[in-house]
Parts: sequence; structure tokens; C-alpha cells
Amino acid sequence: MENDVNLDELDLKRILKLYPEYDYAFGPYVHNQTGRKIIRLATKAIRTIPYPRALMEIHLGRRLEKDETVDHIDGNFNNNHLSNLQLLSQSEHSKMDNRRVLYISPIICPMCGTEFTPSNKRINGKKDYDLKRAKRKTPFFCSRKCVGKYGKKLQTDPNFQRIEQQTLTIIYGKLKDLNKLENNEP
Repeated sequence: MENDVNLDELDLKRILKLYPEYDYAFGPYVHNQTGRKIIRLATKAIRTIPYPRALMEIHLGRRLEKDETVDHIDGNFNNNHLSNLQLLSQSEHSKMDNRRVLYISPIICPMCGTEFTPSNKRINGKKDYDLKRAKRKTPFFCSRKCVGKYGKKLQTDPNFQRIEQQTLTIIYGKLKDLNKLENNEP
């Protein structure tokens, strides 16, 4: 792969200087299950480290701290060029890579006609009344006042028809994809 950086014998020796408890360094190899590149360190025991981590450690001349991780800027884990790698803390990396709701389409309240966007908590059913609503397929309302009006009409007006839940457009993704979404990038 043209974007890839390959370790030479000198780099493998540099890795061994960073990991003095090991006698041999091999790789990079492609991990069978993940498809990502790894480096194997060996003595009597064998340890594998991610290839991008090894590249960053060689570049910095030190082992990464326990809370440090290497992120692929473009999201392509096969692009291991140093210009595509960035050092992040575990918490920063998880904030960027966690899947979350990026966009929820606005809908119209069936009782008052107000346009509103349901919150993430209501969409994901984090509140008890929303969990019950999701099971019954009742619509979203802009406020508790409108929910009350809807319930009262259902109980008192025999001609009132049950309202179907509106279709929502929800886009899930990673925080680092949000900029692409806002800038209309592919």
C-alpha cells in the first residue's frame, strides 16, 4: 500500500530498545481477525502491539503512556503514514470515536402544530415515559402539556382517532464525522 510505512531492521531494533524485556521483534503482520497490522515482540512470552502504536513510539523515541492512544486522522486504519497518525488520550479518542446521534430531523407536534426536534434522550428511550411510548408506537409531542391533551382526548372523545408516530430521520456517526456532515463532505 503506497500510504503505508514499513519498518526496517533499524526500526525493529528501536522498538526493542523501548521494550528491553523482549529479545526479538517481528513484523509487521496482518492480524487475522481484525485485518490491522501488528508487531510481535518475543522472549519466552509473546506480546503484540498495534503497528500504528509502534510507529508513533519510534517517532517519539519513547513508549506511550497507558492513557495514550494513536488515532488514524482519516479513519482508514490501513493508512499508517505518520502524517495520518495523531496521539490522543484515551478519553479524547473515545469521545471522537463513540457512535452517537449526529442529527435528528424536526417533526410537527400532532396536538399544537409546533415544529420541534426530540432530544437524544427521548429518541433513545432513556426516560420511562419515552420507553412506554416507544413500545406503544405513540407519537412524540413537543411538551408534557400536549401529551396530557392527547391522553385526555383519547379518554373522553370516542370519535378521536389514535395518532401514528411520525417517521424520524436520525443520522448516527462519530464525532469526527460531524465536521464532514456540516461541511457536506463525503
